[in-house]
Amino acid sequence: MDQAKAQKALTPKIINRWKYLLGLDDWDITFKCVKLEDGTFGECGVEPAHKSASINIDVEKHKDATELLETVRHELLHIVHALFDSYRSSVIKSLAPNVVDVTDDIYILAAEDVVTKLENLLKRLDVDVKGRIIE
Repeated sequence: MDQAKAQKALTPKIINRWKYLLGLDDWDITFKCVKLEDGTFGECGVEPAHKSASINIDVEKHKDATELLETVRHELLHIVHALFDSYRSSVIKSLAPNVVDVTDDIYILAAEDVVTKLENLLKRLDVDVKGRIIE
């Protein structure tokens, strides 16, 4: 997918609808189209204390608007999960160095699993990628 089609798909109306549905209306979230490493369609960085986040999307890896919006929704769900990331960061500071890597690996797997389950919940509730409830 090219930049122009991506910008057309990522309208403020759609983004604001998802922010509302996920309880992120008071967050400052920026989006950037960037080239990411192989296998990575999107990534996000969060600052829960400031309620700010940035989402990077590799639009060229997406075949269409639906796939792109699914990635955006996935990254927004990571923001919902952000306080757990803050907790993890605090706990890691108190762990022995040899425990940190194992703990981090397990945490990342668990976080992705939770985000995937939330995505599946939204699909089962028939909420499409534009944030509309399908009847």
